[in-house]
Amino acid sequence: MIDRTKDKVVDKDSYDKNAIESAKLKKLLSDKQTEEEKRAELEKTRNDELESLRNELKRNKFIAKLDPSIYTEQEREKYADFYMKGEAEKLAEAMTATVKAYGDKREKDYREKAMQDPKLSPSKGKDPRPITKEQFDKMGYTDRMKLNTEQPELYKQFTQK
Repeated sequence: MIDRTKDKVVDKDSYDKNAIESAKLKKLLSDKQTEEEKRAELEKTRNDELESLRNELKRNKFIAKLDPSIYTEQEREKYADFYMKGEAEKLAEAMTATVKAYGDKREKDYREKAMQDPKLSPSKGKDPRPITKEQFDKMGYTDRMKLNTEQPELYKQFTQK
């Protein structure tokens, strides 16, 4: 059995008025949520742009610290990529190889100049920079063998007691 005493009868005008007001409130809520979503999206976009600018600044500062007389533009860009990706091991290996190659080239250039300029090299054909006993003692096996090949007299001096 259904108890109809609890049901309330509402007239059509009152129902229509409440339905219209309810629809307006729903639309207002919908518009408000959309505005909040728009603000959230705008804020996210701004934060992404800010992060991008910060990363670009960080990368440019890193590149600026690399000496252009040692590193080519391509190398500086590659090292900046390693730096930004957090690949420290790759960065260290690549930079070490470049610095070693740069040092070898500078040494070769110096030796060539020394062979041509008597002011730089008093004894032609020998290393323009004499090696001291302390330097010899700090040398590794490979460097000592190189010295033995290039300057056997000097090597004998340091190895004889």
